[in-house]
Order: sequence, then C-alpha cells, then structure tokens
Amino acid sequence: MASSTMPSKAMRRDAARALAERLLENSPSAIRASKEALNALENLESLEEALAANNRIFGRLMRTRDFREGVSAFAAKRKPEWSGS
Repeated sequence: MASSTMPSKAMRRDAARALAERLLENSPSAIRASKEALNALENLESLEEALAANNRIFGRLMRTRDFREGVSAFAAKRKPEWSGS
C-alpha cells in the first residue's frame, strides 16, 4: 500500500533533473546569493538580523553583471545570457 503512494525512484530522479534544469536557467550569481542567504538564516537570531543579511546580500547582487543582464534581457524581452559575475 505504501509503495502505491510513493513516487518511484525513476520519477524522483526525473523530478530532480527537471528541477536542476530549471535552476540552471537562472543566474549563477543569483543562485549563489540565494544559497548564501539561506545558509545565513541558520546563524541569525532575529528577523532584523535576517533582513539586514538579506539587504547586504541583495545589495551585492545588484552590482553584478548578471543583474544588469537580467534587467536588460527583461526589458528587451529576450533570454538572458548569464556570465556568472
């Protein structure tokens, strides 16, 4: 009975691959910043600390080439070409 509700190993693998492919469409800089923000949450004790860390990380991200490329691509209605920097 339990096996009928659990996705098969192949289904889980396919879902993981699909998620990885979606993540690869994003800016490497943004992915790194997201990981940094999530990891920082483990060590913070208050909402104020979390917001300050988020602002610091996002502020740094806004100065990257990838951020400028994302804005430019969005305005031009084209796919971005990420550099990872």
